[in-house]
Amino acid sequence: MKISARPLLDNPVDAELFVGRQSELTAIWGGLNAELNVLVTGDRGVGRTSLLRQLQLDSRAPLSGARREGDFPMSFVRVEGISDGRDMLARIVEQVTGEPTVDSDGPDVLLRQLSDFRLQFIDDTLRRWAAESDDGTTPTGTRLYPVIIVDDVTASAGHALFGRYRDEVWATGYLWTVSVRESDRQGLMTPPADAFFEKVVDVAPLSTAESIEFINRRGGIDMESIADTLTGAVGGNPRDLVGALRGLLQDPGSYENNARAIGARDDAIFELGRPASMLAAEMKARGPVSASDYELLRALGWTRPRAVQVFKQLYEKGLVRSSEVSSGQGRPRRVYELTPPAEWLRTEHADPEAQK
Repeated sequence: MKISARPLLDNPVDAELFVGRQSELTAIWGGLNAELNVLVTGDRGVGRTSLLRQLQLDSRAPLSGARREGDFPMSFVRVEGISDGRDMLARIVEQVTGEPTVDSDGPDVLLRQLSDFRLQFIDDTLRRWAAESDDGTTPTGTRLYPVIIVDDVTASAGHALFGRYRDEVWATGYLWTVSVRESDRQGLMTPPADAFFEKVVDVAPLSTAESIEFINRRGGIDMESIADTLTGAVGGNPRDLVGALRGLLQDPGSYENNARAIGARDDAIFELGRPASMLAAEMKARGPVSASDYELLRALGWTRPRAVQVFKQLYEKGLVRSSEVSSGQGRPRRVYELTPPAEWLRTEHADPEAQK
């Protein structure tokens, strides 16, 4: 039984759990074959990381399918939570080159390190190929396309690197495959960064048939009889499906009650109107957020007072709960998260007299 929520890795064992996504893989390879940079977008938990790990695994296989030609050595860099473009670039340089960076090095120095490493890598690889060949020459027609995969880029860091330093990043000679949450897509793709990504691949939820296959592979048994129930309750988001499967296997009664509670809570949010539904959708994708979060406000197109107003509306109905989070200096931030469905339902149906 494989009901861990962790992303899949680029190995044959995890590849057995990988479901669907052939159209997305074909689209990414189409971009790379054409020597284009690719942006991969999708909601939180939809499987962008697992998709990119499968891409890595495919890159090491013999030429077949959507990968038409050449050699695509890939470096994988996860940058979740990094909001500064220079800090993200430093992480990329360290992961790709295997060498530490210096805090005082600016983007120009870091990009030069990346470019120099690529040239040395290509030279070393061509020498190795020649040494391994029968006649001491490089295989005819074989071309190298080093690829840097950057996973879970924030809008602010992504726009700083691929916008402000767009031409300098292009000049490093790498192909780039970058993933971003759908909620951050617009911020990252603000000009001039939009021109850097000439191929955009959207990762949608799994189809019903793919969800059934996903549940069967993760459960290790034939679960088709309950797969429709699971998919109907949470949709085709792989992370949500894993959580639903785990809950069902551990406590079937509790899971069924929770599924009903999810529906009831979502109905209550919907009744408050479109702004409440928009904010709730962002909270589902982002987790705990503050009314001052820049990325949240940009995604919604709201001002802070507008966000405070809608948070209050949800809070008064018990649909969100709040807490204070200290980040060291300054006053603690007030953050909000959706009230767990079962907790909200208990409160909603509680006897008002008993709560006094």
